[in-house]
Amino acid sequence: MSKRPRSIANDMLDAVETATAKWTKQKKSEERHPGNVRYRVSRMTREPRTTQREAAHEVLEAAYMAASGNGALPASARQIYYQARPKIMALTNDKELQYGYFSQTLLPDYIEENGVEWHVVYDARGHFSEPHTNRRIGCGTIEVGNYLAAAKDPSVVPADFAGANVEVIGPSGNLAGVLFVEKEGFSPLFRAVKLANRYDLMIISTKGVSVTRRAA
Repeated sequence: MSKRPRSIANDMLDAVETATAKWTKQKKSEERHPGNVRYRVSRMTREPRTTQREAAHEVLEAAYMAASGNGALPASARQIYYQARPKIMALTNDKELQYGYFSQTLLPDYIEENGVEWHVVYDARGHFSEPHTNRRIGCGTIEVGNYLAAAKDPSVVPADFAGANVEVIGPSGNLAGVLFVEKEGFSPLFRAVKLANRYDLMIISTKGVSVTRRAA
């Protein structure tokens, strides 16, 4: 906004605009997210000193319930983030909330500190593959949970129309170690040198920030 020439009338206009700036900001916030009306009084009467962690502890339960159908369905971390983000920002003077900080720190810390049994799932951010079986699975919460549930001791499959073989899933009788690679794209190289089979390695690769999985 260009600066007005000094005069009593313009000084009064400047004063009114300054005095109503916070109200205008609040109304625009409520237009985008109607639920923010509940924070109007605290935002209009004082400068919020609430941290994002404190705000998260105030709104996360409602955000999870909204994203999960009141706990009836799994809820992805990103869905919970979309529910919580406008409320957390409203409580912290519109300080931008980054998804990485929310999903890797605020959300798992809340779950651990409050001992809640929420079914929170994270999208796959990479893959892991077993040696010998050619089994390749996404590193997401549901995929990893299904894999762990299916893990079993090796069993011999007798010969029939095909030759006899050993059926295995999981570490027992299969793995000697794990190789964790913080980037994807090396699988063709590893396959070319038969790295996994030579050393009985499970190879895990990720892209970006790896997922979080809380032990049950």
